[in-house]
Amino acid sequence: MHKTSTQSRVFTITDFVLGSSSAKDETGEGEISISGGMAMCTCTRGIFCFSINDKIYKLEQGQVFTFLPRQTIKVISRSNDFCGQTLVFPIDFMPDYLSPINYEVVFRMIENPVLSVSPETMQAVLQMHSLIVENYNNKEKAYKEDIVKAMLLAVVLEIGSEYAKHQQTRLPTVKTRKEELTETFITLLLTHYKTGHNVVFYAEKMSITPKYLSAAVKEVIGLGALDCINAVIIAKVKSCLRNSQRTVLQLSEEFNFPNSSFFGRYFKQHTGETPLQYRYRNQ
Repeated sequence: MHKTSTQSRVFTITDFVLGSSSAKDETGEGEISISGGMAMCTCTRGIFCFSINDKIYKLEQGQVFTFLPRQTIKVISRSNDFCGQTLVFPIDFMPDYLSPINYEVVFRMIENPVLSVSPETMQAVLQMHSLIVENYNNKEKAYKEDIVKAMLLAVVLEIGSEYAKHQQTRLPTVKTRKEELTETFITLLLTHYKTGHNVVFYAEKMSITPKYLSAAVKEVIGLGALDCINAVIIAKVKSCLRNSQRTVLQLSEEFNFPNSSFFGRYFKQHTGETPLQYRYRNQ
């Protein structure tokens, strides 16, 4: 973690962060953002008020808050009795979740980060959270990381199913031009990330200017188009480093980088470590 100012905190996520939030912890007023990870908070008591892109939200009992990578929230207030169970994890643990078929759900999370869920879903998420904490803190547990990741995926899918159900029951809405462009951009990105490394590539496919595409994406999801491109490429490369034996040279060719040295510098610029260091740490 590093602080950019006294009122702005940026957390870089490289591992699980588990626990409970209450009025006594240090999450006071100011801005908070997460680099390389996402968070889910289930409110069990009280009220937590915050804003994202100047839009104000209120998290109450029986609701879930999904905090996506690189978003910045501004803490406004919290009640004295506020309590929530928080789960923060690296997004690259499950890069395939952000696929075109699931993008509609992710877009709904961006559109409405706070969602009321059924009592059954709330209970299931809280139970899985407890099991994740129990297993993660058990130093003698065999296959601990695989078990935790499986339960983590279950939590994400449980909440994702609530968003999907919510989408099915809501009245159809007319999407703005910028929302349509953003969805098209994300779909193209998840298809062409191995060859499309810059905004110009996608803007040309969409017959718009790179400047207009970047502005539209930034307005809709709070991230620049280039940030999205880099995030997807890095997540996919990390998945390959963890789950395959392909060499750095092979990956640099697969992802259409000029050479392995350029690929290594690119990866280190966005992660703080070389591809081999990342692979060694995640073996």
